[in-house]
Amino acid sequence: MCRKRLKVFHSILFRISAWILLIGLSGILLVNYFVRFQMRSQMENQITEELLRMRDNGLLCVRQTLLLNEGNLDAEGFELYGDEIEEMLKSAGYREIFLCDRKGRLLSGDGGAFALRRQEEDFQRALEGDSIFVIHYGVQEQCRVFFSIPVIINGQSVGIISCFFDYGELYRGQQDTIRLMTGSIAAAFALICLVICLTVYRILLPIRKLSR
Repeated sequence: MCRKRLKVFHSILFRISAWILLIGLSGILLVNYFVRFQMRSQMENQITEELLRMRDNGLLCVRQTLLLNEGNLDAEGFELYGDEIEEMLKSAGYREIFLCDRKGRLLSGDGGAFALRRQEEDFQRALEGDSIFVIHYGVQEQCRVFFSIPVIINGQSVGIISCFFDYGELYRGQQDTIRLMTGSIAAAFALICLVICLTVYRILLPIRKLSR
């Protein structure tokens, strides 16, 4: 019995099948990694383009709100008409908005949520005058984006807008596509392996009969 098992493991068919399986699995893993990397990079580029538009629209909303209310285009006007600015930003697609003065003190928004929010890198960078976003990939394929921008009017910083965007639907769609693609590749590889193994078996069958 042991000899038969050893013969099976040392047979040409087993060796060919093992090599095909090893190469195929390695190929599937490489393709899966490459596709995931490319799709995530594509999604982050899309997020960057959208947030750049949102930044420009947000700054335009602030300026328009102050002009419509005949407010000063400065830090005082930004603080005075914070509620109107928040409503205008919500109508432009912003979510979970925090309005702060140029020193980072909260003017409008939930204070409890802001205590955690202000520790994020994007908010700290906004205090320094930079606009950046931070992506958090969570459980159950969540994708949350935190975005903070310094409000610059006439070359002067008047405050900070910090907000949140949910890209979970886009992220889940990409993950579904990756799973479908990986499953299709795995099925095609299994079919190819089966065909190759059957072909090799038929080719080696006369040799096996002769050896007996």
